[in-house]
Amino acid sequence: MKWILLAVFISLSGMANARMYQWIDAHSGTPQLSGGPPAWYRSTHPGPRVVVFEDGRLLDDTALKVTPERRKALREAAYREFDERKQLGELKRLEQLARREESLRRRAQAEKGVEEAKIEDKAEETPENLDQATIDRLKALISSFDKQNAGTPAPATK
Repeated sequence: MKWILLAVFISLSGMANARMYQWIDAHSGTPQLSGGPPAWYRSTHPGPRVVVFEDGRLLDDTALKVTPERRKALREAAYREFDERKQLGELKRLEQLARREESLRRRAQAEKGVEEAKIEDKAEETPENLDQATIDRLKALISSFDKQNAGTPAPATK
């Protein structure tokens, strides 16, 4: 049964491009997968067997005996690679956040520009130099409006 699970995990690990660490949980007997090495990986303190895959290839198996120097090198390389991947992920997250903020800033500027353009368009619609005939006509309209609404109470203002 364990070999079937191992074969399934080997085939699944081929789908992922990251390094994967697999072991069987001693308490529950269930297979565990992680993107980072477990604490006991190639340490001097024994733990469950760990099988390491990357791009569908078997990189390491703690059931295989290695020299103390090789054990130390494998452990250091695993944690270094894990830390680098973690830092790279954090950098990517920060880059995405910066791009999102830049996009929001540009959108706000564009919307502000559109509002300013609307105000400018309205200002351009109002002529600055009115001839005397137009001014007289506007005064007559205002006067007529005032006479019609003379008996009407003024609306309440806030």
